[in-house]
Amino acid sequence: MAGVTVKQEAAIRKYLECGNKSEAYRFAYNTERMKDKTIHEKACILFAEDKVRARLEELQAKAAKRNDITVDRVLGELALLGFSNLEDYFKITSDGEPYVDLSELTREQAAALSDLTVDDYVEGRGEDARQVRKVRIKLHDKKGALVELGRYLGLFEKDKAPLEIKGPLVIIRNGKGKEVENEEDRDDS
Repeated sequence: MAGVTVKQEAAIRKYLECGNKSEAYRFAYNTERMKDKTIHEKACILFAEDKVRARLEELQAKAAKRNDITVDRVLGELALLGFSNLEDYFKITSDGEPYVDLSELTREQAAALSDLTVDDYVEGRGEDARQVRKVRIKLHDKKGALVELGRYLGLFEKDKAPLEIKGPLVIIRNGKGKEVENEEDRDDS
């Protein structure tokens, strides 16, 4: 608790628990007569203080070490989600019909699954009745994982160099193509 007050420590620990600075501020301080906007502003000011930020980083580092959380592990998990492929979970019969096959599922492939539901039921009646197994597989959010990876790698920074086009540019207007050899010949209208 070096350098922070008891209330600041309480707010920091609550923030680590809930991830919401305003909620953490409400927990540690008397906010009965404050508007939400005021609470938000005071929470931002509190968590911007050097000693509070340092204590928060210290506790976060301890939690990361205790749980063996490293940048490498987090990036690895994001990569598993971002580059997962539904083709890893099914096979195709000789008739071209897909069927779920989890017999060779790896730990990494299982980590990419957010939902696996198996429904067994009987379809039809009497002699026409047949057993049906319906398997639903849902992967974690690939796009979200790829965006997080891209942000970490700096792929979406605003100051990145613009896309360079090599070779002739073909512009299609009303079904007609117009080939442009260089920048000066372009008509962007």
